[in-house]
Amino acid sequence: MRLARKSRPFADVDVTSFGDLAFLLIIFFILTTTFVKPMGSRLTIPSGTSDPNRKSDKDFPTINISADRILFNKDEVSFDELRRKLSGMKFPERREEERIIIVEAAPDVPFDRYFKVVTAVSRSGGILAIVEYEESRKDGKAGGQEASE
Repeated sequence: MRLARKSRPFADVDVTSFGDLAFLLIIFFILTTTFVKPMGSRLTIPSGTSDPNRKSDKDFPTINISADRILFNKDEVSFDELRRKLSGMKFPERREEERIIIVEAAPDVPFDRYFKVVTAVSRSGGILAIVEYEESRKDGKAGGQEASE
């Protein structure tokens, strides 16, 4: 004798709650992430072309940066004093060729200190002229040249 089996319908799992959970997790991560604002500064750097009527470098204000001090026209100043002197020079009121500031940095200057000085010059309205020296090697050739034997 054969018993008749009742056919049962397949049990469906309700996945609506999984969709709700995924949506809540996405909202949670969007709200808790930190949005990093990129830091930077716009700089106006003079072109590399030379002008025959240009003033000599001695006529421009010079900032020397080393690891432990800042010199403005050969006078030692703090960073706040430098900002005050730069704002007192009223660069926005001057012609472009009178707004040039020469910045010389020693190789051991921390980037943070260099960036603060460059930003202070830029914010005061000055135009940056960066002085870069090539290191000479022991064989007498410049740092970027290859020694050939």
